[in-house]
Amino acid sequence: MPRLRHVGWLALALALAESVNAAAHLGRLDRPGGYWKLIRDQEDVAEFLRRQPGWFRVEVNEDDVPYNFGDLYGIEHFGSFVSSMPENVFHVVGHAETPRLFGIRYRVARGPATPAERVVFQSRSGLKVFRNPDIADPLWSVHDPPCGAPDRLRVESRTPGAMIVEADMACPGLVVTGDPYANGWRILVDSRKARTREFAGVVRAVPVEAGLHRIEYKYRPGTVYWGAALSALGFALAAAVWRLDRGVLHG
Repeated sequence: MPRLRHVGWLALALALAESVNAAAHLGRLDRPGGYWKLIRDQEDVAEFLRRQPGWFRVEVNEDDVPYNFGDLYGIEHFGSFVSSMPENVFHVVGHAETPRLFGIRYRVARGPATPAERVVFQSRSGLKVFRNPDIADPLWSVHDPPCGAPDRLRVESRTPGAMIVEADMACPGLVVTGDPYANGWRILVDSRKARTREFAGVVRAVPVEAGLHRIEYKYRPGTVYWGAALSALGFALAAAVWRLDRGVLHG
């Protein structure tokens, strides 16, 4: 009968062959016009952007930067090369309000996209970084009716799957963050569960009362827990099959 352990050795051999092939390919990228040289020449753009204060996003000209710039350098990038995009975000791509909603303050390209953009950095690669002074951090409050005093909002911490905002509200209202509205986010206001709602058809908003509040956002989609459970089941089944195979061999 076929021995299941041979499948593991075959998979390992295929992985090693693929690694050798990839390494040989990468070794040829340091040629004129290659991706490796292109990325190295544009590193100074990332260094400049990482020094800029505040919470913002960057948009790049994909003809000039044909790779996932934000993923490579840990910079929040609007767009990039992705296999899919949330439907609500797709519907606002190219709209006049989108840069303000998502805080797209910088553009990396050889030329500006709008008259408001100003050059703030020029790369050794020839690329330029343009800044739109009209774009603020994508964090603001909304009141209905209007409030007679200002609110104070501050991002305390931010990671890809979590964010904490300190909100000192003069009146009850909505705290709006420029992140896509999506299922799976868990919101706590002062350690109590709160409901999030969609604002402007695309970003998140949380209703809060007047006063000082701590708002915590955590991405905890149910699919993650289902995936973890199925992975654990898969490992358990694999272990059972392995034990069964060893029992057959030594029986």
